[in-house]
Amino acid sequence: MDTRACPSCEKERPFNLLLQYKYRHVYYFRWVSKRVYHVACSVCNRGAQVDTKETQAKLEKDPIPFMTRRGWMFLAAPFAAVFLYAFLQPLLG
Repeated sequence: MDTRACPSCEKERPFNLLLQYKYRHVYYFRWVSKRVYHVACSVCNRGAQVDTKETQAKLEKDPIPFMTRRGWMFLAAPFAAVFLYAFLQPLLG
């Protein structure tokens, strides 16, 4: 939370960082398809969109839960294991 000049309130106000994201899923296997960060005035709730990559670089921890961000890996892992086994089987014996 930082303080900025709010164009609507016409005063210095605290602004909150907000994250809006969309995710896709196949049953319980999820992945994030879109992220948009916004800053909003804590009084009037008006604000603006900010650069996603720049904002993510400043964050200490990703606010999206792990299984929502990386749940697709649990769907891909069995396919990768079968492919790896099929590829290595002729080479090893």
